Amino acid sequence: MCKMVLVGVLLCLSGPVGCGADKPQEVLERRGLNEVTAEANELSVNGLERQARAYRDAIHYQQGELDRLRQAKKSLEYKEQRGPAAQEMDSQMQRLAKSIERLTKRHQIYIAKLRQKGRQTDEFEL
Repeated sequence: MCKMVLVGVLLCLSGPVGCGADKPQEVLERRGLNEVTAEANELSVNGLERQARAYRDAIHYQQGELDRLRQAKKSLEYKEQRGPAAQEMDSQMQRLAKSIERLTKRHQIYIAKLRQKGRQTDEFEL
């Protein structure tokens, strides 16, 4: 027990683990569809629920970022709406839209598997 607490504290103090400080949605998004499908076939209902919730939350986060960028672009003055800042916002919005699409495809795999197992999925829907 003491060792587990120590390991947890060390992980918290060491910061992000891995090759970079990836956001959770970026990690979820990079997983291949075949990998997600294989995992979904092996997971218990609790595991499927956990994954569906993680994807739902990541999608909601990305949608919030997309909405924030849309509002920021709307607030630009007319002259600035064609400038480099607006073009960068457009580029970011396109990346977010593609990310949401990829996350949604993976999310749907877990939702379908939950339904297949007879589980109600309303709380995990987008």
